[in-house]
Amino acid sequence: MELLRLVTTAAAEPDRPATIIPRVHAWIVGPTYPLLSEPWRVLKRTIPPSLIVATNETKMSIELVGDILIECRSAEHPETLVGSGLDVLCLLEFALIPEQAWTTSLRPRLASYGRWGLLIASGTPKGRNWAHRLYLAGQNPDQPDYWSMQAATWDNPLIDPAEIESMRDTMTSRAFAQEVAGEFVTDDGAVFRGVRGCIVPPREPRGSVTVGVDWGTRRDRTALCALDENGHLFAFESFRRIPWSQILDRVVSFIEATRAELVVPEINSIGDPVTQDLESRLAGRAIRIEPFLTTATTKRQAIDRLALAIEQRRVSYPDIPQLVNELEIYEYSQSPAGNVRFSAPSGQHDDAVMSFAFALHGSVLHARDASGPSGGYVDAVGYGDDGGRSYENLGNFWVERSSY
Repeated sequence: MELLRLVTTAAAEPDRPATIIPRVHAWIVGPTYPLLSEPWRVLKRTIPPSLIVATNETKMSIELVGDILIECRSAEHPETLVGSGLDVLCLLEFALIPEQAWTTSLRPRLASYGRWGLLIASGTPKGRNWAHRLYLAGQNPDQPDYWSMQAATWDNPLIDPAEIESMRDTMTSRAFAQEVAGEFVTDDGAVFRGVRGCIVPPREPRGSVTVGVDWGTRRDRTALCALDENGHLFAFESFRRIPWSQILDRVVSFIEATRAELVVPEINSIGDPVTQDLESRLAGRAIRIEPFLTTATTKRQAIDRLALAIEQRRVSYPDIPQLVNELEIYEYSQSPAGNVRFSAPSGQHDDAVMSFAFALHGSVLHARDASGPSGGYVDAVGYGDDGGRSYENLGNFWVERSSY
């Protein structure tokens, strides 16, 4: 381990000031404590027992002979990362660490008297935040104190090339570039790529039909999308500023007209009671209702699935102005910590986008229940390879059972 070599080298320096305590001090800092669990285990396994003086599992710290102290710290609370001069600072997944933690707490720790002040930062890029600027400093010959490099997953000879291609097939181009190629992708904000490439002439549905329902508010529209089992969106409707009873009437009429077998309505503070009313209206019919509970996590999963399907042309739709416009302007924003938020631009709407995403999510559920396990291939949704996992057919989709 490079860290062990560095701290033992520092401890052996004859001119190191005798007044600094401990003689050598190193931190391993991650975005959260759970992300430090594996590095902590590796650290303990790597260091020869003969060098260990004491280990504190609670504080995740280890003291070595020669008065060397190595500590694991979380960047969740930057105000706690103070008071210590450091010889070596290792930042893990540094792009996920808040910039404030670096600028106000961690960077000053590298300027203490008698300390090396050496930084080693590694991790996967997350857009072009402060980690990108730090990387660029290492590429700038006018900043000789910095050095940086970039490597892709396939540069690791231990990674099976088939896994790389599987990820390429199951991830959006942006996600693949960032998570696999290790690129600092541009934050152009676009979520759906190739929107107009999926536009086809209207045609009749084929096979089973799923309807996605995004309930509206006073400001937003209620939007309905009907998707057949081949991923073709053949019917769309949206409306607003009418009483809830009329909204339910129109939703039921849409479901009946499209002969839907599965309905996926959103449930949240607004959609929950309305969905219950819809269930009552459809009671006794051969129509299944699978509500979609929207959280930050489930919304991202649904949008990622739709983005991948559009990018790979696994779905199609007529030239519906509201739908196409919402898809083209839909955007994401990224916080300094790397958290992604999906939404329409300020003053715009995403009702059509969400109902489309709900319908696609429901098509996946319907295919899972209607088809038996099928060996083979995963492309549009789901992750993995065919190594003993079960997949199910959804027209031109294949879905890994364990993903849902």
